[in-house]
Amino acid sequence: STWQKKDMTMPSIVRVEPSDKSQHYHAETNGGNSKEGEYLANTSVMLNFNGNGITETPAVGENVAHEMLGSSILRGIITKCGNQRGSYVTQFTDGCNIVMNATEVIKAKELFKEEFRKLVVKAKVPRADASSIGMISTVNSAAQSAPHIPILGEGEHHDTDEYERLFEEEYDGEVPKILVGLEFPKRFLHWYSESVSENIQIPFWKFVLRKLAEKLHEEGAMTSRELLNLKKAEQHKGKKHTVVVCG
Repeated sequence: STWQKKDMTMPSIVRVEPSDKSQHYHAETNGGNSKEGEYLANTSVMLNFNGNGITETPAVGENVAHEMLGSSILRGIITKCGNQRGSYVTQFTDGCNIVMNATEVIKAKELFKEEFRKLVVKAKVPRADASSIGMISTVNSAAQSAPHIPILGEGEHHDTDEYERLFEEEYDGEVPKILVGLEFPKRFLHWYSESVSENIQIPFWKFVLRKLAEKLHEEGAMTSRELLNLKKAEQHKGKKHTVVVCG
């Protein structure tokens, strides 16, 4: 596959409502939004920001965010205000605690506000959810107990170079009412297909997905077929039992 630096672009954050017959979605844009001022005004009150976007003195319980490894942003709170030197202890959703000075904690509060703004203004996430640092997991029991059927049939996963299909499964569960995801530009990139021994054009979103799946495959991640076979083996092992007859 071939790609150049000019092909790199930031995807838009979109919200899709599958239950809505009109199938409307809200996408991130570079232009202004007439309701953005209203959102941000309410946001400032909720998060206790002043006109400059931060509180005068950071306090225990206030939200912060911290960039990790140059790409991931973790959310957390201030758990302790230290001595007169202005040190603060912050705790993040991965469980780690980081001691920050006054300048660092102010930047962390600003980062949280910026991420909050993206969720509320761009993705239209409710403010209460966007400000929460809690993690809520909802599992459909029927879908959880249903068998995970790989898209590719037995043996097909050895012959495909469509790496994303190695990890795909059929899904017959309930569709969530709201989905938040990424929308990529409608353009194509070249991908070298081993099956036809030439470059082919594929949509940009599929190119990104395929590159990620290829990386997982190279790192030895288990495919959907391998996970299914493992589950079957575990179930078969669980059914085995020993009967002892005493006479």
